[in-house]
Order: sequence, then structure tokens, then C-alpha cells
Amino acid sequence: MVEAKMEKERVKKEIVSMELATFDVAPVGDVLVLEKRAPIGQQAAKKMLDAVAPGQFELVQPEDDLIDAILIKTCLYSRTEKERLIKAIV
Repeated sequence: MVEAKMEKERVKKEIVSMELATFDVAPVGDVLVLEKRAPIGQQAAKKMLDAVAPGQFELVQPEDDLIDAILIKTCLYSRTEKERLIKAIV
């Protein structure tokens, strides 16, 4: 009787359901401007870009009523000054 019970326990199966998906990356060229009401937060956007292009974007938080953050490709700083670039965007 004990053997039959042990054999019955061995037949149990576990079902694992899993779904894998890649995340969509926002279309970003050199600059990504995030509005205060954007569906993605500034830190999440930074992490997203760091996953795709590590260390290539800098997070800038301008004092603005509409813009929450700007992610700027750091190689742009070699072409123009950082403050001048931010003023042009804002």
C-alpha cells in the first residue's frame, strides 16, 4: 500500500507557464525629451537607454513647467556646449 502511494506521488506533474518578450525602445536619435505627463518616468527611460546604449546618454533635469527630463547623447557635447544645447531644446 505504501508503494502504491509513493508511485502515485511520483506521477504528479508540475506545469509552469512563462512568457518572454523584449521591451520596446522609444525611437531615440540623439535626444529624448520627456514631458511631465509622460507614461514613462525619467529613471525608467534612462535605464532603457542604458540597456541599449550603455553610457551614451546623460539625464538632464531642466527647470521647466512642461519638460520633466531630457536624455542627451553625450557625443553631442563635442559639437556644442551643454548649456547651449539644453537652451535650444527647452
